[in-house]
Amino acid sequence: MAFSQYKFQPVPTALIFVAGASKGYADVLKTHYYKFKEVHPNANDNYWDASISWKNKWADNSYTKEKFLGSSTVLVWTTDGWHLSNTINKFAIIGAVTIKLGQKQPFRYYLYDFLIYTASYSAGFSLIYEGIYR
Repeated sequence: MAFSQYKFQPVPTALIFVAGASKGYADVLKTHYYKFKEVHPNANDNYWDASISWKNKWADNSYTKEKFLGSSTVLVWTTDGWHLSNTINKFAIIGAVTIKLGQKQPFRYYLYDFLIYTASYSAGFSLIYEGIYR
């Protein structure tokens, strides 16, 4: 059987799971913050509530002047939970892809990877979005 020779890749799969989980967090923070607050009643709204925390990157509520160098670009992930979650999502996906770059394998193994990674991403997302914050 062709699948029996396939070598499972735990590190990229785990990174894809983390990407899905972080996307779940970003979506909860953006669309269902009240659910996040139910689980974390002492959470700092100024950092975690996406409806107000996006302002953390701006000085004096100017919306044009950065609070600190890079606060609206390369360091935006330090300003609030939504940006942090999205940054983790991107880095986890990029990390998983980078690990796999250059690996020569039969085309069907790429299909196996696709199915496994899709399931892993969905599991991470579902654990957070539909599990913890249901």
